[in-house]
Amino acid sequence: MAMRRRPKVKVEIRLPGITVGTDDIAGHFGSKSERGPFLVISRACGMALDTGGHNDDGSIATVYPTDAGRRQLWYLRPSGYAGEVLIISADNGLALDATRPEDDGKPLLWEPHGAEWQRWTLSPCPDGGAYYVGSVARERTLVMGQHAEPNWQPWLEDRRGIKSHQWMLVVPHGSGLT
Repeated sequence: MAMRRRPKVKVEIRLPGITVGTDDIAGHFGSKSERGPFLVISRACGMALDTGGHNDDGSIATVYPTDAGRRQLWYLRPSGYAGEVLIISADNGLALDATRPEDDGKPLLWEPHGAEWQRWTLSPCPDGGAYYVGSVARERTLVMGQHAEPNWQPWLEDRRGIKSHQWMLVVPHGSGLT
């Protein structure tokens, strides 16, 4: 019986002074060890998820024009639950946290503890070029609008097949990385 090969997805983005991409992004999600770092880039606006330089529990996560600095680098850490990961900042070690339903609903940064508020699923978009980043606790998708401005904060909505609900996970490479 022939083994079924998983499809490879290649992504590359060229920006002034830096190129980010990967030859096989799907291959990064089959492991039980931490993967990354990745840039998490909104497909709608082209800006990257960013810590904004914050390093305290309860700090906001924002988007900012992609520069591949440490504030924009994220690791995917196994959560201990099949198909779920923690999204951990390379800058400060804090986890992306969807907050509790009684809270505002905009993701914040917290010390990693692995509760359902910090667990995320990555579901491939139909065209294979990006992912829906879904909150396990909130059962909603991370969103950023196409007209976003620097330092806007992502939010959560019911998943729809539109670009504002899609995120590219790309591996930075090349010179100029900070």
